[in-house]
Amino acid sequence: MPVVGTFHSYATKPVPMALRNLVGQRRLMNKLDPVGVPLRRLYTGAGMPAIGLGTFGSDRVSADEIACAVKGAAEVGYRHFDCASVYHNEDRIGLALEELQRSGIPRADLWITSKVWNDAHNGVMESCR
Repeated sequence: MPVVGTFHSYATKPVPMALRNLVGQRRLMNKLDPVGVPLRRLYTGAGMPAIGLGTFGSDRVSADEIACAVKGAAEVGYRHFDCASVYHNEDRIGLALEELQRSGIPRADLWITSKVWNDAHNGVMESCR
């Protein structure tokens, strides 16, 4: 977890709190209106947001950092999150998604994509949890 008073980006050094506040303010100004995101209509009739955030990154950052990215993306309007059991961060992503729902984003507004690896077809239900 990042040290209190700083936050880490993919850079190697922590960013001072003053800059974090500026980034936070800029983030609020640059929010994406989820309603304006184009949808890709699926054969079921469901509309999948064309813009999403992938949750892979376990080769470079921790699952907690990816979960933080999910929450930050949702704060600025993202509603589509691409996940996979092979990323080994499902527990943290799940907690982040629960937190988003508690913050007022309805589950029906979230599009969560997942994948089951070719060698894990016997564990589909586990991947869905």
